[in-house]
Amino acid sequence: MTQRNKRFVLAFVWILSAALANFIGGVVGFNQGVVTEIALSADEALHTVIILRLLRADKNDEAIDTLEMHLDGQIASSVFSHHAYGSPYNLPLRFVFGSTPLEGNAWSLSKVLEYRSVFPPAIGDPSIRKEMMGALEKYRNAPRPDLSTETRGTTNPEGT
Repeated sequence: MTQRNKRFVLAFVWILSAALANFIGGVVGFNQGVVTEIALSADEALHTVIILRLLRADKNDEAIDTLEMHLDGQIASSVFSHHAYGSPYNLPLRFVFGSTPLEGNAWSLSKVLEYRSVFPPAIGDPSIRKEMMGALEKYRNAPRPDLSTETRGTTNPEGT
């Protein structure tokens, strides 16, 4: 086999292995995502059952405490992780879909901020509470997205 043929075979095998690894990684990654989603759904169901049992046992304060801690976890996940508005992970979404998905998320977080302004985070550490409220603050007065089918994708200069 000549040197040129060896290079061609080596390049072909390398490209083939990269394509195969990418395909396998995609299949495995998709499977892991589905399994994680199922586990999270089961976790949410269990959390709901715990709250329902507390409420049925007239342990309202414990149910509220559990819900408050759960909300703090959801806030932290939304504002401190790759779900955060400014996260580089959201750049492709903002580029492809515009502001609609993030605008909806911002409005939702503005409602969470309204609630947390009246009922502060249940997390015991004051520095984490302050950081959480600071991260939510950028969502204050976020506009409610208009997701109606009549106006989606169109602009209306009169604003009506």
